[in-house]
Amino acid sequence: MLITVLVIMVVCSVIATSLLMFGTDWLRTAQATEEAARARNAADSCTETALALISANNAFTGTNNLTLSVAPAVSCNYTVTGAAPSKTIVVSGVSNSATRKLTTITSQVSPTIIISSSQLVP
Repeated sequence: MLITVLVIMVVCSVIATSLLMFGTDWLRTAQATEEAARARNAADSCTETALALISANNAFTGTNNLTLSVAPAVSCNYTVTGAAPSKTIVVSGVSNSATRKLTTITSQVSPTIIISSSQLVP
């Protein structure tokens, strides 16, 4: 009888430990996914900011950093190069430990901006 109780307790302990480890791994994965999404959103925000500056001034080139949120820490930086109509915007969005890089190229900047390509950079 005592052995049966001990075996059941060991099995329950193994199951509980497995569930806790699975839950911890799931939580880490969820947090990493959330950070990656924030970094991508930051990169998109910087791209939109750079496009707005290009729209206001076709000759615009330059680099800038933006802090989008303090807690959690979310920021981005962008660099605009090239001459109209072909502008290249290189953006990096950062959220804590996650970084997403995006490169956008325009084929026209006036009267409206046309984007010829936009892709995540590994």
